Amino acid sequence: KYPPNDSEKRYVFRYGHFLGYLEPVDGANYVVDVSRAVLRVLPGLFQDGLILDSADFVSRLAEKLPLLDRGTYQNQIRDQVRNGQPLSLEENTFSRALSLALERLRLSSRIALEPQADDPNAFSLRVAEQRRLVSRVELLN
Repeated sequence: KYPPNDSEKRYVFRYGHFLGYLEPVDGANYVVDVSRAVLRVLPGLFQDGLILDSADFVSRLAEKLPLLDRGTYQNQIRDQVRNGQPLSLEENTFSRALSLALERLRLSSRIALEPQADDPNAFSLRVAEQRRLVSRVELLN
């Protein structure tokens, strides 16, 4: 039964907040913000060094947080939503949820997002209707 009924919604929202996928806006409303979830797994992503190219970052993040970009749960949900219809996904583009999280982590000096000139594998970061290319993600502090 989808979506949850009103008596179940508060538990879904609270659990989403607990997991770090939702943030409360006021007493009754939440917004999707995966910053806390991403922050929690960052150290495990960078075990080989402090810098990852964008594709490796997304791949490793998908293993730790399968609801996010290219994760197994996200792929299963996408398959169910499209119901046999083609669903266009932009290659090398961070989702809006992950873009917001990465931008918030950059602004809080947890990570650096570095472009490299003429990088054909750079990912597009989308925040507030603006796009910026990201070739590498660096763990700070």
